[in-house]
Amino acid sequence: MNRSRTPLVAFAAVNVGAICLTAQEPEVVSGEVTCGDCVITLDTVVTIGGFDGPGLHVIDRFSIVAVDRRGRLLISGSGPPEISVFDSTGKFLRTIGRRGEGPGEYRSIRHIAVGHQYIHVFDFRAGRTMLDHDFAVVRTDRFPGVIDYSVVRSDDEVVFAADVPTPESIGHQLHVLRPSGELVSYGYEGGVYPSPLTARSYWVSAMAGNDDAVWILPSFTNRLVRWELRPEPKVGRVFERRVAEFDTDTSSNEAAMLDDRGLWITWHTRDPEWTRPDSLGDAMPSEPPREWVDGWLDLVDPATGLTLARHHQDGVFRGFAAGSSYVVAYHETDAGVPFLHILEPRLSRGSGAREP
Repeated sequence: MNRSRTPLVAFAAVNVGAICLTAQEPEVVSGEVTCGDCVITLDTVVTIGGFDGPGLHVIDRFSIVAVDRRGRLLISGSGPPEISVFDSTGKFLRTIGRRGEGPGEYRSIRHIAVGHQYIHVFDFRAGRTMLDHDFAVVRTDRFPGVIDYSVVRSDDEVVFAADVPTPESIGHQLHVLRPSGELVSYGYEGGVYPSPLTARSYWVSAMAGNDDAVWILPSFTNRLVRWELRPEPKVGRVFERRVAEFDTDTSSNEAAMLDDRGLWITWHTRDPEWTRPDSLGDAMPSEPPREWVDGWLDLVDPATGLTLARHHQDGVFRGFAAGSSYVVAYHETDAGVPFLHILEPRLSRGSGAREP
């Protein structure tokens, strides 16, 4: 098939995996920091932003950031559905993608995932486009669904948790999208949608993992759900974290990343100095939105659910740059000039010590 002349590539046949989600009793764990002298430091790798110059129109507080296998930064903002490519020093290289329905064209880019062979670009309710690392379109798989987070395994299978409203996948919690375009779904609980009372706890806000397992974090509850991927995906362990700042405030998980140090989680709380209006008719505070949020970064032991270290700062963490261990922070100057800070988290014991 000549894909360059085919506006829509047919989605491969969908198989359904396990039809029952194994019940797992949550383990309640304290969110207190267990390593009293562990310090998380965020070192700046590169800063991108400003008003002038090519590619900078994608810099906003909703920017999606990924790092490909050549160290290039791939950034898409809330404007036109395109990706601006920067080198590791922040120099603009090119733009890929545009609005449309054909190969390499998008409605609204929602998520970028990076694998060993391919770059996976997820379009809003329009499926996945698979690119090679020269940005050539390999294939396009059209299916409904809003994919914000994923884990790419070493064979470029993409694992994600989302609502995929197809007859074969609706009501399933976890999905594996193969490079061939085949989608296999797991975790059906017997209902298509959660009830309104429990829906908030189902919204996935963070996801991280590797070839063997993935961790899923709902947005508004401090629950960690571990899915074992081998031999077949199933829920293996569930932790309920008790973090005082999260439990007593208007809080949400933002993103997660797994590396050899543990499971990193970014989350937000309301700035304590910000006062919410008493009613819809009251005026909003004069401070810009960046002043309403405090950012937190936790390092969690995935074996126990315990928190090893914690970092707290004013301002917004956008999460992690897919395909890397970098934290993404958003900042605006008093004049409203936007910047993205790409940060490397470093863990040390005490002042100036090396990583434990």
